[in-house]
Amino acid sequence: MRINLATLFSQWDGRWNTNFLGYNTVAPYTIHNYGCLISCLAMIGKYYGFDDTPATVNKDLKDNSGFVGGGLYVWGKYPTMRKGLVEKVVNTPDPLTDAQYAVIKEALSKGYPVMLQIDYEPKTVPTDMHYVLCIGYDEADENNLTIADPLGGQIKSLKNYLGWYRPSMRKTIEQFCIYEGKVPAQTGALPSDYADTVNKATKWDSTVSDNRVLNIKDRPSQNVPFEELVGFVENIKKERDEARNSLTNIKQVEVEGHTVGYYMTELGNRVEQVERLKEEKDQIQKSYDTYKTEISKGTEIADAQRKADKQLIESLQDKVEEQGKALGQANIDNEAQKKTINDKENSILGLKDELKKAQAQSVSNMNVYDVLSLLVAKVISTLKGTKLT
Repeated sequence: MRINLATLFSQWDGRWNTNFLGYNTVAPYTIHNYGCLISCLAMIGKYYGFDDTPATVNKDLKDNSGFVGGGLYVWGKYPTMRKGLVEKVVNTPDPLTDAQYAVIKEALSKGYPVMLQIDYEPKTVPTDMHYVLCIGYDEADENNLTIADPLGGQIKSLKNYLGWYRPSMRKTIEQFCIYEGKVPAQTGALPSDYADTVNKATKWDSTVSDNRVLNIKDRPSQNVPFEELVGFVENIKKERDEARNSLTNIKQVEVEGHTVGYYMTELGNRVEQVERLKEEKDQIQKSYDTYKTEISKGTEIADAQRKADKQLIESLQDKVEEQGKALGQANIDNEAQKKTINDKENSILGLKDELKKAQAQSVSNMNVYDVLSLLVAKVISTLKGTKLT
């Protein structure tokens, strides 16, 4: 059983991978690094007929308080924005039970996609949270769940995420969420964007050159007869089954105690891990470059401020020296003036002494004169009173 999705979305798509997830504003919290859940929601919305992409889902959730703590999804919020959808969340901290697995299979059988929270790195004890969209199951192998993986927007088996600490789907699934709605028709009709998809395919020429696969050279359009399309699909399935059988045989070959399939899975996991580490390194490098630029700008501003402060201090020192020189000159002038005043005061004192002497001499002279005058007067008076004979 497998659900046919309308569109696969990758969180790495250049159209939205640099957008910040939710209310985050700093690296590395972008859709590229943490947008697996909203990419799954976008595939679910597209499946049910809504015009969704990871970018629109991110924006709508932001506008409707659909995130907490920066970019953590608020469960139950997405269906409130997409009429007709129902979200049923089941947490499974313990290994998945038979009853829970039966619920997942029943939902898929009804055409309801199931979002799974799994461990991205099953070879380590800590849980590396990742969300994928389950669209099919295998009755013969319960671990072979078909998933749409937002990391690259690819259809793959859940087995790609099984390993030492999480060896089975029952142990790696931490949570599952069923999305119920009006199931679209699952038919063999070509999707509306089929021609555009084929035109962009890189393997078209090599595919149509093999007449065992398709007996026409022209690229198909919406008007391809259904019988011819069925034949085309059957041939593709046959080629696929042969390739799978060959690959299965190769995978079962053992080398040094492990099968080739084991090494292939290990290699794939390591490649994905390296790619993720490269992306994280690039984000860290960008942040480092940004901080380095800001620090450089701050250093330039500080240098300019120190230069301005130095010039101001030198200017003030010059003024202080000028004022000191002026004060010294004023002191010199003041001493000269004081000496002049003292000289003048001494001159005045000398003049006063001379004046006193002159006054004393004048008084002395006046007294002699006065005495003579009195004597003369007395003589005259005497003479006047004497009778002459």
